[in-house]
Amino acid sequence: MQLPRPNALQKMLITAVDKQGQERSGHRFEAMFNPSEYTLTYRNRNLQKRTLTPTADDSEYGGQDTQTFQVRLYLDGTGAAENNSRATGGNMKATVQNRVDTFLKTCYEVVAKEHQPNRLRLQWGIIDFHGRLQHVQVRYTLFDNSGIPLRAELDCHFIGESIQNAVRQQDLSSPDLTHIRQVKAGDTLPLMAKAIYGSSRYYLLVAQANGLDDFRNLQPGTKLYFPPLNPVRT
Repeated sequence: MQLPRPNALQKMLITAVDKQGQERSGHRFEAMFNPSEYTLTYRNRNLQKRTLTPTADDSEYGGQDTQTFQVRLYLDGTGAAENNSRATGGNMKATVQNRVDTFLKTCYEVVAKEHQPNRLRLQWGIIDFHGRLQHVQVRYTLFDNSGIPLRAELDCHFIGESIQNAVRQQDLSSPDLTHIRQVKAGDTLPLMAKAIYGSSRYYLLVAQANGLDDFRNLQPGTKLYFPPLNPVRT
């Protein structure tokens, strides 16, 4: 990790990135003031058991939810902040709204080619968070005589990489965990059961768990639920 330059104020930076993690030109937001606090949330999911072979426990570990990052950012257009006009060409009255627009362009607006908002990277101190904006509440708190905003607060909620990516990173393949699998061309229920449980003998029970009337003709793209159990490997 590159160390910051001595005595240099490092501002929280939000950049839009592509699938390879490279910054997208023209899509970045730098905080005017660094936050006094932020919240990172980590949550495990406990599921009510829908097991094929019940045990004494009434709940089961269901994996990890995505990490979330919450922070409040402050914007000031009164001229009190140093270097306030750098991003607005010296137009002090437009500073707050210009910065809000920059934030929304970077984090909120849908990218036409991708049909979804930008992937984001948030960097400050030990924070190096990758995800997308979940929602933001913009609160305007001070105005000039003509009603132009001079101060604003952005309550930002970001959600980390998808649950699917998190599961892939953990490489969870134990048969005593809940699994969701998408049917691919050529898949059969016995083969999928064997891949999950180590034995194809459970395929009829999986069919029952998913309410399948015709398990012999699985449609590609269908998502199947494989409940946790204690299989006997064959």
